[in-house]
Amino acid sequence: MSQSSSLVRLVLLLALPTAAAFLYAHQRRIAPEIVAALLPAILLELTLYLSLAVPKLHARVSQLRPPQIALALFAAAIAPWLLYPGHAAPTLLLAITIPVAFWYILLPANKWTNLALLIFLPAVILLKGRLFREIYPDPVPGLRLEILGHLMWIRLAIRVTLLLRKAEGIGFGLIPTKAEWRIGTKYFLQAMPAGLLIAYPLGILQTGTPNAHWWLLPLYAFGVFLGIFAVVALSEEFFLRGLLLGPLCKAMRNRTAALLVVSAISGAVHLGFRHAPNWKFALVSAVVHWFFGRAYLEAGSIRASMVTHALTATTWIILFAKSG
Repeated sequence: MSQSSSLVRLVLLLALPTAAAFLYAHQRRIAPEIVAALLPAILLELTLYLSLAVPKLHARVSQLRPPQIALALFAAAIAPWLLYPGHAAPTLLLAITIPVAFWYILLPANKWTNLALLIFLPAVILLKGRLFREIYPDPVPGLRLEILGHLMWIRLAIRVTLLLRKAEGIGFGLIPTKAEWRIGTKYFLQAMPAGLLIAYPLGILQTGTPNAHWWLLPLYAFGVFLGIFAVVALSEEFFLRGLLLGPLCKAMRNRTAALLVVSAISGAVHLGFRHAPNWKFALVSAVVHWFFGRAYLEAGSIRASMVTHALTATTWIILFAKSG
């Protein structure tokens, strides 16, 4: 593919969020000049995040020396923030990005440093509502853009893990193969009924579709699936299955036991859903995450478990939006 055709594709790809931003601003009566000021940071973050799907870029960066890679990752982490109008003081952003970007430059890669980073990375994501909102404060009342910090953290974690730690056995990627689609769909057809069978007796299952015209629901569902697949499923499957379940299977030498442990941890991660502690939703989450883990183990790739995850979450949102 030529550079000119790649550039055209990138422009066309970014045209959609640009149009969506101005349409959203029009509906919310946000001044166009505010949107124009925010767009550079938003589009740069989207570009950097979507670059995760470009294997050639990963291969090129991997040829650099480790300190150069770390510096490049740090620069990419703060670049959108530098374009963000009225951003907060840099102390918090620097305090979390510098240690991660240079983690394996300053520390040796071993089980203890890997474990410490594995704890630190998800901890920041779980606190994203506080930390990232301070890094990306609301530009106007009612408009929250801390998602930019969330996206930055996901791609930084993935790049550090793959480029500097050189973790293997994850099966990272944003484009599933036919086999991964088949495996992911197979376990979705098991996860969804299992989740419903647990949710119903717990009294948290309520039918209800999103507030949209019926003829818009397929388009809405497609958008929800893409968002969950590329952000929520990607991050959770990368950490919980790729970085935790895979190594734990080797350490425990018992895949079923490892799957039970990781499923329990997965459920605990969702204790804060809507209210804390939400034990009932956490239990349902643990059950469906069991099937996400099975998809990963069968395919040897998080792309398969991402399919299972995204299909399950999308179905839950579209048909049981009021549950939980």
